[in-house]
Amino acid sequence: MPHETLYVKGLTWEYQVRADNGDTDDQKSAWSPIRTATASWNTTGSGVPNPARPIRVGTTTPTAPTGLQINPLDANTVQLTWTKNDTAAGYRVWTRDLTNGSPLTPSEETFTEPTHGIAYLTSGFWNYEYCVTSINGTLESARTTCQTPKRPTGN
Repeated sequence: MPHETLYVKGLTWEYQVRADNGDTDDQKSAWSPIRTATASWNTTGSGVPNPARPIRVGTTTPTAPTGLQINPLDANTVQLTWTKNDTAAGYRVWTRDLTNGSPLTPSEETFTEPTHGIAYLTSGFWNYEYCVTSINGTLESARTTCQTPKRPTGN
């Protein structure tokens, strides 16, 4: 099984959390009560770790990103950039392969900086559509207007 080394079946962790708003103890909250978690195996084995999405406490649903630019690095790689959004804790990138009619699909990862590189675009970067959303925990903005870059001359 591919992820057996990540979690041993039945292993239990104890954890606590607290808010940290500075370098001194008076800027930190009290520790939460101790909680436990046991590695959640099922009939197919262990799951893949899934980190929490970034969050900005005290804010709400972020606005959609602006200024999306698609910069080709080679025929199968692009670097996306957009304007940093002060209402966002992070971003998700959405892509669609236009050659096979696939749906828009969000990235499995989230990004805290307004940039993301995408490689292995086997149909050529110009055959994909790209959009971005802003996120704040489970809250998510509308997508940017999706863009498809122009096909390079000779392709």
